[in-house]
Amino acid sequence: MRSRPLPRRSTSGLRHVDVAALYGRGLAECRAGKALSGRTDVMLSTKVGRLLISCASRAQDSGIYVDVPDVRVAFDYSYDGVMRSYEASLKRLGRAVDILYVHDVDASAHGDSTGADARIAELVDGGGWRALIELRAAGDVRAIGAGVNEVRACLRLLEVADPDLFLLAGRLLCSTSRRRTTCCRAV
Repeated sequence: MRSRPLPRRSTSGLRHVDVAALYGRGLAECRAGKALSGRTDVMLSTKVGRLLISCASRAQDSGIYVDVPDVRVAFDYSYDGVMRSYEASLKRLGRAVDILYVHDVDASAHGDSTGADARIAELVDGGGWRALIELRAAGDVRAIGAGVNEVRACLRLLEVADPDLFLLAGRLLCSTSRRRTTCCRAV
């Protein structure tokens, strides 16, 4: 399947593109970087906490992704892991990032709430969150937060850190009007 570039001038209102090292084992970041080259009108976010490590051909199941590089994915929420993940993403993207999320510090990625709590502790106690704060303070990113699949991880992070925002994947679509707010399950 051939990828199509984003149009230079979008009338759709699209102004935010979110990617991660996990998506396509790095391919999403490479493709987004090319598509957004020179564009300052689109906000870009990516995620840290997973490292892509070279491995033998076909040594790793590619899951839902097709024609991916020969890499395996390893979680690392430590200071060094977050910084290495961020630097690798910048290299693949070829441009600065506006929002940097910690990726999948939740039970769906780590087996259960005990596993999720252990990863959040690694993030906070191991310096990963400090790395995010330093990147924001230096102006390398505009905002920091977490991209997760479960509300529990958001609530836990609010107790132990100071995130700017959360990206909660695929749960609700909400529409607000003057009279009411309507939410429905995402399809």
